[in-house]
Amino acid sequence: MSEPIKKIDQTPESFSPKVKPEIIKMTERMSAPIERLVETVFYKDIPFEVVERPDVLWVGCLDYAPNNEDESDIDATLKRYREELIDVTKHERINPDWSASLSINYGDDNKPNGMMFAQETSTTEQDNRYDLFTQPGGLWLRLCCNKEANLALFNEENTEMWKYFACGVLQAAAEENGYKEKPSVHVQIEYHCHVEYNTPPHTCYAYVPIVKDAESYSPKNKPEILNMMEQASAGINLQAPIKPAASTIPYEKRNEVRIIELPACKMVTSGPAKGEDAFAPGGKMELFDKWFSAYEKQRDDRFYPRNFMWSPPGGGFQWGYAVDEIPKDIPCTGIKTNARAELSVVANGKLGI
Repeated sequence: MSEPIKKIDQTPESFSPKVKPEIIKMTERMSAPIERLVETVFYKDIPFEVVERPDVLWVGCLDYAPNNEDESDIDATLKRYREELIDVTKHERINPDWSASLSINYGDDNKPNGMMFAQETSTTEQDNRYDLFTQPGGLWLRLCCNKEANLALFNEENTEMWKYFACGVLQAAAEENGYKEKPSVHVQIEYHCHVEYNTPPHTCYAYVPIVKDAESYSPKNKPEILNMMEQASAGINLQAPIKPAASTIPYEKRNEVRIIELPACKMVTSGPAKGEDAFAPGGKMELFDKWFSAYEKQRDDRFYPRNFMWSPPGGGFQWGYAVDEIPKDIPCTGIKTNARAELSVVANGKLGI
C-alpha cells in the first residue's frame, strides 16, 4: 500500500526576494538582453539591424601588433585562448553559448592592430591570465551572415566573415540608410554561436559601430524634392507612348552625355536672344557663330570644346565662349561694326548650366 503524499513544507528552503542567492542574480543578468533593436534596414534586399549596445566588457585573449604596420600573431592568440586557457573559468559570462573575435584599431594608422578572442562578461574579477577589453557603447549595425546574405552580397554560398569588413559591405549598407561608420571607434566584431559548430552552418553576426550621418538622409524621411521626382517618374507610364525621331547619332554613342560644373571663368557671349529671331540670318546667334568659329582657330588644344549654349534667366538662348584673356578686338569677317556691341563679355563670372 502506498504511503500518503506528504505536504511539502516550503518555508525552510524558501528565500526572501530581498536576499536572492547569487546564482539567481547571475541567471537574471544573463537572461536580460545586452542590446536593443532600433530599426531594421535593407541593403540589396538583405535585412541589416541597427542595435544599441551599452559598454560591453569582454574577457579572453588579446594581443597587439609590435608596431602600427604589421598584424599581431593571431594564430598564437587563438591557440592561447582555445588550448592553454580552455579550462580556466570566465566568471559571470553573459551569453555562454556565444564567443567572438574582435578586430581592434583596424583603420586607425596611429595605433597597432589588435585581435581578441573573447566572451561577454559582467565582472572584471577574472583570472589574471585573461585579458579584458571594453567595447564602447552606442549604435551598431549587425548582419546575420547566412547563405542568403552570402549569395546576395558576394554571389557565393559560403563566404568568410572577414570579407564583410574588408569589402566594405556593412559600411555601404550603413551609408545607404543614413548612417556611417563611427570614426572614433575602431572595433569590428565577428560573433559566433559556438555550440552550433558541430551542426553547420552555425549562426554568426558581423558588427560595426555606426552613427547617424548628418549629411545623409534616411529613406524613411526623404526630401520632398525626391518624393516629387518619384511621383513624376511613376506618371511616365500613364502618358501616351512617344515615338522617337530618327537620329543620326550612333546607338552606342547616345548615352555619352556629360554633366559638368563650370568654374568661374572669362567668357565672351552672344547676349540673350529669344524666339525665331535668335537664329535668323544676321541675328545674334549667327554673328556669334562666325566670330567664335574664327577665334577658335587660334587654339593650340582640342581637349574639350569651349563654346556653351544655355537658357538665360529671361528665357530664350545665349551662346558663350570661354577665353583665357578678354580679346582686345573681335575680328569677325562679315559682321558689321555696330554688331560687335551685340556681343557681351562675362569676366570672372560663374556660369551654371
